[in-house]
Amino acid sequence: MVKENPIIGFGSNGFKANYMNYQAQYFEEHPDSKYAMLADNISRPFNEYVGLLVNYGFVGFLLFLFYLTRAFRRNTNKTLFTYIAYWCLTAIAVFAFFSYPLRYPFVWAVGLLSCLTILFQANNKTFAILRKSYISSIIILLLTSIICFKSYGQLKAEMKWCKVAHQSLAGETEQMMQCK
Repeated sequence: MVKENPIIGFGSNGFKANYMNYQAQYFEEHPDSKYAMLADNISRPFNEYVGLLVNYGFVGFLLFLFYLTRAFRRNTNKTLFTYIAYWCLTAIAVFAFFSYPLRYPFVWAVGLLSCLTILFQANNKTFAILRKSYISSIIILLLTSIICFKSYGQLKAEMKWCKVAHQSLAGETEQMMQCK
């Protein structure tokens, strides 16, 4: 997919809209593939960077890296909070190689708070006014609360799914399939 549209990608949700066609084409060309057992309806790649490349191409990927690197280098006012924010973003970035953490609202909340911490700690004229404003703090707190509230519902659903999956693997599939 990246090879077919490398410069600008397929646009937002481009992976989800096109992947199944590529998968079908692959299995038409390779009918005896050992990967046929793994075929499924996939909406996200198991790597955020691959998703970024497919959706936005190298232009979007390079812009993402450019702004991330620029924010890191421009911040001369490094405090303990700034380092914690850098490590949170680094953990998300490493995790993104092996999974899709941006699917979870909690990761968005942590990433957003980390980015805002870095920007507010920087010696930047734009954010100097916002740093002194209580309204910006209230807005950030409100947005964080909303994201955390939304992620609680998703967390409950994931825990319920985990329980059902474990009971099914323990041989209780019939009991899990019954509707009440």
